[in-house]
Order: sequence, then structure tokens, then C-alpha cells
Amino acid sequence: MAVALFVSGLNFNIANAKKNSLAYARNQIEQISISKAEKKHIVKKIKTNLNHHQTKEAHQNISNNLMSKKDSLVNQQYLQDKGISSATLPPQISEKIRQSITKKVNHLLTQLSNTLVQIQQRIKKEYVQAFTKLYLYAAPFALVIAVIFFFIPVKPISLRRPNNEK
Repeated sequence: MAVALFVSGLNFNIANAKKNSLAYARNQIEQISISKAEKKHIVKKIKTNLNHHQTKEAHQNISNNLMSKKDSLVNQQYLQDKGISSATLPPQISEKIRQSITKKVNHLLTQLSNTLVQIQQRIKKEYVQAFTKLYLYAAPFALVIAVIFFFIPVKPISLRRPNNEK
């Protein structure tokens, strides 16, 4: 009975930790200035990996994926911001614009990476609290049971009945 209560309490705490972690992740991702599609993709990855308990690897994969897209992000941002291709501009102006955009993209990727680290730490904290709360709730019961058994007198061996006299 106690094991069943313990396991159900642990399942409840873990479900709450997942829910709280996902809400925190959504909130943090929402504050980053990236496209809605990218936000949805990141939240979906975090949610999937939360269900499979792979948070550290997931955050590393998301960061690596975004870093590998850095050049395409710079080119995409370049075309969006200026509405012209780099071939129509003089090389010096084109390079200055590219450096400016690269700086913005690097800042964005750093911000995203830091956010993912914060999310990872929060998820770890939530899971630790899920286990810790359970033991904190169980400790008073264990203490009461120990005290009860300490004060219950035990019959001396000489007064106990042998097994064959029942």
C-alpha cells in the first residue's frame, strides 16, 4: 500500500514538474525575438524531449542546429532587411551590412543559447523538487512509525510461544 502511494505521489509530482517546466520554457522562448515558426519548433522539441527525459541532449541539439543555420540566417536577414541582393551593392557596403547582420544574428543565437541553459536548469530544479517533496511528505510518517515502534514493549523470548504449540 505504501509503495503504491509513493509511486502515485511521484507520478503526480513528475507530471506537475513537466507542466511547470513546459510553461516556463514557453514563456522564456516567447521573449526571444525569433520567428513564430522557430518558436513553435523549439517548444515542440522541448516538449518531446521532456516526455523522453532527454533535456540536456535536446538543448544541445537545438543550439547546434541553430549555429549550423547561422550563415543562412544572415543571408535571409540580409535579404529581408534590405530587400536587395548583395550583388547589386558595392562590396564595401555589402560587407558592412553583412557584418551588422552577423552581429545581430550572433546576439540572437547567444540569447537563445542562454535561454536554453536557463530552461535546462529550471527543468532539472523542477525534477529534483518533485522527488524531494515526496520524501519531505513521507518523513513525518516514517518518524511517527519509528517512535511508535520504539515505545511498544517487546515480549522477552522466554515468554513467547514456540511455533509448534499453536
